[in-house]
Amino acid sequence: MTIALDAKNKIAFIDGSIPRPSESNHNFRIWSRCNSMVKSWILNSVSKQIYKSNLRFNDVSEIWTDLETRFHITNLPRSYNLSQQIWSLQQGSNDLATYYTKLKTLWNELDGAECIETCHRCDCCKATATKAEHAKVIKFLAGLNDSYSVIRSQIIMKKNVPVLSEIYNLLDQDHSQRTINLVQNASAFHVASPDQQISINAANSNYGKPGLHKPICAHCGYTGHTIETCYKIHGYPIGFKHKGKQQPEKTLPSTPKPQAAPKPVVAQLSLSAQRTNDKNFSGIVNTLSKDQIQEVIAYFQLAATNLRPSTCLCF
Repeated sequence: MTIALDAKNKIAFIDGSIPRPSESNHNFRIWSRCNSMVKSWILNSVSKQIYKSNLRFNDVSEIWTDLETRFHITNLPRSYNLSQQIWSLQQGSNDLATYYTKLKTLWNELDGAECIETCHRCDCCKATATKAEHAKVIKFLAGLNDSYSVIRSQIIMKKNVPVLSEIYNLLDQDHSQRTINLVQNASAFHVASPDQQISINAANSNYGKPGLHKPICAHCGYTGHTIETCYKIHGYPIGFKHKGKQQPEKTLPSTPKPQAAPKPVVAQLSLSAQRTNDKNFSGIVNTLSKDQIQEVIAYFQLAATNLRPSTCLCF
């Protein structure tokens, strides 16, 4: 309010510098008009209850004195509250600008509450101002988060401590440099499917060599026939002559059998049960040759026949 009145050059009406002139004075009308204007400004700025209690005053200086006496707050409680807010304030979740602005506002209010006027020219006033500035710097640095610990240590170790505005500038530049995200070059193409794996291996190196295409019986382990024509399952023909001594059923021979030629690997498929569908399987089958498909079908038919219960007819 004092700033608004000073802008209109009307401070002299509220502090009593221009007293009420006599009605016979030729300046009385000018004074009365200015007094009524300032009085209307003040009355329109207060609540209705205060408005009614101050309406009886004629001079605006009387209204100002009544309001100051009624609502004046002593400096000590206000200074105590402001000092407590200042020293308990921490940056926390606030950014640097918000934290600095809150501290700066509280410091300005505290300086206004104390109302101490100094000359700012003598050595005592300069030393007092320097001490107060250092106290503000210490409080500002102490309330920062741990992310500013490095730059804070560098500022404290300086021989000549900069002023508060320069410290804020240094902290702001340090924060801007630390928040620059380095752009990493990503791969041009990256395809990953952890839930589904498809691998197809062609026949091994022995596949296609002569003498390695003889079928192997899954029941007796001999080459030259399959389980559909195995004599130990379906019976020996009349007049069949055994080669050597007959071995009991399911008894391993005393001499080790010659190792049968490994069956060529036609295709090795590894599909996830949760993500495999007909479309993916069709794509795999299309990559196989006709001979490889026939080998795969024969292998599964052989496995299915071996799983069915059967009666052994061997002698």
